[in-house]
Parts: sequence; structure tokens; C-alpha cells
Amino acid sequence: MMGKILGIVALLILSQEASANAGIPMLAIAWPAYWIALLPVILFEGFLAKNILNTGWKTSYKVTAIANIVSTFVGIPIMWVLLVFIEILASLGASKIGLEGFIFNLFMFVIMSPWLYTLSNAWHLYAAFVILAIPFCIVSILVENAIGRKILKEIDRDKVYHWARTSNIYSYFAIIVFSILYPLIYQHSI
Repeated sequence: MMGKILGIVALLILSQEASANAGIPMLAIAWPAYWIALLPVILFEGFLAKNILNTGWKTSYKVTAIANIVSTFVGIPIMWVLLVFIEILASLGASKIGLEGFIFNLFMFVIMSPWLYTLSNAWHLYAAFVILAIPFCIVSILVENAIGRKILKEIDRDKVYHWARTSNIYSYFAIIVFSILYPLIYQHSI
């Protein structure tokens, strides 16, 4: 018992200053925004599915709803975890190489967008949101294409891919435009 007490005392004495600044995991900010956008996205992409896939309204909205729910609630978090892993590897590599300069800092900001370690102004947050929209769009295309092909077996695979790609590019473009205009219109700052 005395050994445990001495161990705890030694840890307290020898420990260094702790910091509660663990950064901002952008999934905590971006993911709820995509939940909010889910219904309008389903309505828009369902309309595109009807026109691109030449299916009925019910089928178009069924495949669109299922595909978007899975890509939002499964695809986006999986992509975010993958991006955080890449961020960790890039951070470790960058610290060993010791590179500096504007291009390097810009590259590192892009790589570090999944988990922001510092937030000197609100624009970092908005920029990270926009940057993450690109890999989230890619995973949404892949997931929605795979689900569309499973549900719509009678429709040509290329046509399904065309729908998944086109509808997600339009949807994510709208999300990016909104996320750029929002802070400009409401002049948000941290």
C-alpha cells in the first residue's frame, strides 16, 4: 500500500504541466452540419436520380435516402478517421524533416484539417470545413454508387455511377458555397 502512495506522489511531483487544449476534431462540427443538410440533399439528389436514372419517384427517393443516410452516418466518419490517421503520419513525418515556408504551411493546414490544433480565427474553422467537403464528397460518391448498384440491379452500372457522381458534386458544391457565404453574410468570428 505504501508503495502505491509513493508512486502516486512521485507521479505528481515529476509530472509536467498539463494542457487541456486538445484541439478541435472537425467531425464534431462538420458531421452535425451534414445531418442538417441531409433532408434537402435527399430531396435534391432524388430529383436528379429520377432524371438521370429514369426511375419512378418512389424508387428514386428510396435509393437516394438509403444511400445518403449510409454515406452520412457511416461513410463520413470512416473517411474522417482515415484522414486523422493521415494527419498523424504527416505530422510525425513533417516534424522529422523540419520543413518550413508558406507552401509547406499551406500543405500542412490542408492535411491537418480533420483535427485543428489551434484556432487563431474563425476562418481556420470555415476553411477546414470546406477542405473536408472534398474527401467527404469522394466517399459519398463511392458509398452511394455501391448502394445504388445493389438496389438498382437492373440499371446500367455506369448510369448509377453517373448519378452518384453528379448528384454529390452538385450537393457538395452547394454545401461549400453555403459554408463560404455564411460567415461573410453573418460576419461570424471566434
